[in-house]
Amino acid sequence: MASYIRGATVSARSHGEAKHRREKATQGEVRMTRVATTWLGVLVLIAFIGCATTLAPGAEKIRVTRNPADVEGCKAVGTVEARAPYNTANDAKHQMQNGALPLGADVVFITNYSDKATGVAYQCQGRPR
Repeated sequence: MASYIRGATVSARSHGEAKHRREKATQGEVRMTRVATTWLGVLVLIAFIGCATTLAPGAEKIRVTRNPADVEGCKAVGTVEARAPYNTANDAKHQMQNGALPLGADVVFITNYSDKATGVAYQCQGRPR
């Protein structure tokens, strides 16, 4: 009977040690999950920032409009487009401004704004706005 009690004591001690080990492992897992989540967030942020469309030098001067009156009397010089995915609110606009720059346009009139945004590039220089 003594051996049974001793065995029970050993078993209880082993059970306590096992519980302690599980708690330590759980704390370690929580720490690892936090670290992994933090790194994942950092990588997503880097990818998000890295994918935003930047304006070519001079493209910031090109106006983008949806108002047909803004291009009355202007000369159409070509079409421009932007394709999704748009990572920031200005991605489509920036893609169209960049596309209009080599055409010598100073205004882009948006004709469609969806997964594939399209517009017409115009030269309106010298015309009052």
